[in-house]
Amino acid sequence: MRYDRRICSTRAQNEGMGALQKIILDVANEPDPERRKTILLGSFSRAVIEAVASGNVTGQCSECVRVCPIHREAQKLTAKIPTAEQLY
Repeated sequence: MRYDRRICSTRAQNEGMGALQKIILDVANEPDPERRKTILLGSFSRAVIEAVASGNVTGQCSECVRVCPIHREAQKLTAKIPTAEQLY
């Protein structure tokens, strides 16, 4: 895997959680219901939601995953491998 900071930073900023939070904030602050609908159903909102949902916002470097609080908790979990006696 090759880390390219320019690709990572632009992808994470344009399609990451910050972009999703901005969309939600814009919708919450918009008084016009038609404009809210346009924001939520627009192509940019769809692209951001799909990127966040599919995990395509790390930008190839996994730095986002390293500092993610959910990922850090998952790393602490240990697998409980059953013994042969427990299987039968």
